[in-house]
Amino acid sequence: MHYLRKSTSFVKMTWILKEVTMMNTIKSTIHTEAIFSDDEQHRYLLKKTWDEKKPACTVITMYPHLDGVLSLDLTTVLILNQLANSEHYGAVYLVNLFSNIKTPMSIKHLKDKEPYNQHTDIHLMKAISESKTVILAYGAYAKRPVVVDRVEQVMEMLKPHKKKVKKLINPVTNEIMHPLNPKARQKWTLK
Repeated sequence: MHYLRKSTSFVKMTWILKEVTMMNTIKSTIHTEAIFSDDEQHRYLLKKTWDEKKPACTVITMYPHLDGVLSLDLTTVLILNQLANSEHYGAVYLVNLFSNIKTPMSIKHLKDKEPYNQHTDIHLMKAISESKTVILAYGAYAKRPVVVDRVEQVMEMLKPHKKKVKKLINPVTNEIMHPLNPKARQKWTLK
């Protein structure tokens, strides 16, 4: 009886070893590039690359939340998940209408606080020119009077690239939405 227990243990151990040898290790690297102003008040561009063989996509939102190099905010995570799972893209440029990351949210849009500068637009255009698709995802906040002028400026810059510009659309309201909108947690509707 004692011998049978050892034999059963040996059979179990052999089975466990077979399980281990049938595992597959998958490794992945996401390369991050971020461009900041010298004083680090502005983040102009954040690029995440996971497959250099596939085209890039630019996503334009309102403000950069964090540095985005080592720490990721929920918006960045949701965008990465959507684009990586779509299998159409291998990189994303995350750019914003406003590039200032240090000013409190309530005053970011005030002109005297420099919510953006000429470098914001330079890097916005760099991202757009290097992308197959541009997704506008700044949401309903862009309808506020203090933001409308900036949206119009960016839309003017996008005119030569209008064929590749899409809007992240709320399927219920048919209006542009931000990736944090609960409706954006499903497969994205782009128009």
